[in-house]
Amino acid sequence: MSLRSLRWLVLLPLLAGLRPVPDRTAARYGMWYWHTPFRIEPDERKTLHGIGIRDLYVRAGTLTFNGSHAKTMLPQRWETVPDGFRVVLTLNFDPGLVSHLETIPVASLADDVAQNLQDARIRARANGIDPKGFQLDVDCPTRLLPRYATLLRRVRAKLDVPLSITALPTWLSSSQFEDLADAVDEVVPQFYEGQTGRTLETVAPVADPIGLAKGLRQLAYLDHRFKVGLATYGHALIYGPDGRLSSIYHGLSPEDALRHPSLRFREEKPLASGERLTTVQAIAADVNGRGKGATIAYVLPTAESLRRQLDVFERQRPGNCGGAILYRFPEKDEAMALPLRTVATTKARRTTAFHAEIKLSKRVLPWTAIAPKSNARRLPTAMVVRAAATGDESTAARPRAFMLLLRLDRPGVQSVGAGDFDEAVPGRLDAKGRFARCAPAHADVVLLSRNHFLPDQTLASGIIETIPNGATEAFTEWAAKTPGGETRGRSSNLLLSAPK
Repeated sequence: MSLRSLRWLVLLPLLAGLRPVPDRTAARYGMWYWHTPFRIEPDERKTLHGIGIRDLYVRAGTLTFNGSHAKTMLPQRWETVPDGFRVVLTLNFDPGLVSHLETIPVASLADDVAQNLQDARIRARANGIDPKGFQLDVDCPTRLLPRYATLLRRVRAKLDVPLSITALPTWLSSSQFEDLADAVDEVVPQFYEGQTGRTLETVAPVADPIGLAKGLRQLAYLDHRFKVGLATYGHALIYGPDGRLSSIYHGLSPEDALRHPSLRFREEKPLASGERLTTVQAIAADVNGRGKGATIAYVLPTAESLRRQLDVFERQRPGNCGGAILYRFPEKDEAMALPLRTVATTKARRTTAFHAEIKLSKRVLPWTAIAPKSNARRLPTAMVVRAAATGDESTAARPRAFMLLLRLDRPGVQSVGAGDFDEAVPGRLDAKGRFARCAPAHADVVLLSRNHFLPDQTLASGIIETIPNGATEAFTEWAAKTPGGETRGRSSNLLLSAPK
């Protein structure tokens, strides 16, 4: 026998164990819609279509256990019809139901789950929506995967549309994962929140591009097609005075926390994932006398954190991976999820940037002219400053992340109102251009600031009133601290008043 023949005898068993690698097709993208009511505006629909989001996985409710049956809590309310999208109804198990997975008879639970899915479809159809599939989101303990697979097979047998499930990355190392994937039409491992960070010094990102890369390598050998979940959201955690993790936090937004009198800003910095970390510390106890010294840590998504996930996904996606689902669709003016405009620009592989358009409106206050013994040559002016965030990137979440200076050609301010801004402060600029607070009568600058300014938000100041015989012209300058650096802008001059 030749040496070449011996080589083939050695290689044949190895080659026989290799599975053919499917050809890669174009990735299909979707997005989870997790809040209620369901409402997508025409411009949002256009944005989603423009970036290739074709599927919406809408949470239809949360399954909870009432002691005898699984019931839907907080069913979805449909306010608009998602035309042009493939809709998949998602039910998630609450922690109480998950804790009963081991004790509830599989047959009865399967009946309950299937019935709740069918009921969710009836509600959707009553609102003009025809769902094309179902999905279950269950954080099942890895040791119970065989029981979960049995449950899924029973549920799937009762349905007439595809059934998919989300999956935890820890399941991928289980010998039972292949059997679990075989029980449904599609499995979606979610590569985020793999770690939390047990101390304030080790706060972990939400997004996990390293875990995603590892998971894609593991899933390449799965004998089923799958999608992956990517993070476009953040979360908040509470750490006690000792710096140890206490709980997840669902209270104040970063913007509200930064302006709260009982909380003090600590720091804002980048994380390895591209996300940003903003921390605030309680300097006073709550109404129950607790919490002083605790810290709230906000992990916030950025265009960079999404870009890094997309880089890994697009570079390492195996042939059996059908696409990705982004978690999640943002609520209006929400700071904990990436704005759609940011998602769109990032997915299109363009660079995001913060930009603001400033409008200064004014009206002359005529009553001074008729006041007794009035000798005012110029009447006082009431002004309102409006700032619109027209770019596709948010500012950082930190004090005075967005600063706007209303500059007057002469000193003298009677009153200032913050309006939608976090503060309105009269002052002057020193020789080095640094702002310093001063008495309104001596002020030729009004500082307006916002701690977190999101794309498509518009802010309006309160009334800013000059003194009689005061300023004749005004203009604005602004600066914004963003995840990508700092950006600045200036408005043109506005004539305030002419001599009477």
